[in-house]
Amino acid sequence: APYEEASVPGWVLDEKGNKMSKSLGNVIYAKEALKGYGADAIRFYYMWDIAPYEIQKFNDEVIKKEVWRFFNTLWNLHVYLLSKANKIRRTKIESAEDRWLLSRYNSLIRDVNHGLDSFEYQNVARSLEDFVLNTLSRDYIKMVRGRVDGGDKEALYSIFVSYLGVLKLLSPIAPIVTEKIYQELKKKFGLEEESIHLSGWLDANELLIDED
Repeated sequence: APYEEASVPGWVLDEKGNKMSKSLGNVIYAKEALKGYGADAIRFYYMWDIAPYEIQKFNDEVIKKEVWRFFNTLWNLHVYLLSKANKIRRTKIESAEDRWLLSRYNSLIRDVNHGLDSFEYQNVARSLEDFVLNTLSRDYIKMVRGRVDGGDKEALYSIFVSYLGVLKLLSPIAPIVTEKIYQELKKKFGLEEESIHLSGWLDANELLIDED
């Protein structure tokens, strides 16, 4: 079986909370939405917007602004890593900033697994969004920009490890874009698994989590 569980929204309303109806002209057809925003964006939106046991108020403006901001940043980080590919090598991670990132990264893995196990899917998507937009892109990369410009292998490897992990955690939600990115990284870095969907699931390394 390709999956053991499936989450399906119980009831979908328009953005104002009204039932979708042809007579009201507020119907959003699935084919049009998939063509306009992409399956991955819609899947992520359903996870991110509400808990699976709540009523969905579908708002395509949120997809255009909030969801696409997440995917744009995810893609930009991918392009950033490809531009630094010749400098990224496996190395020990010892600096304070890098240990901070790995602590946040392993906390993310722990939080995502807990959210999936408890059916609090909104926490899963929001944790992934926060890590990509804030922890990795806004905080860490700015924090180590000088080191990266100087070719610091430890900082670059820290970005690579955490980014690849994010792709794996995101892959069940956004299977298309994560596979696209993985295949491009595979060519550059010689990743072993044929597909991101064959790479196995992640468990947090509690020894690397330092709340302080």
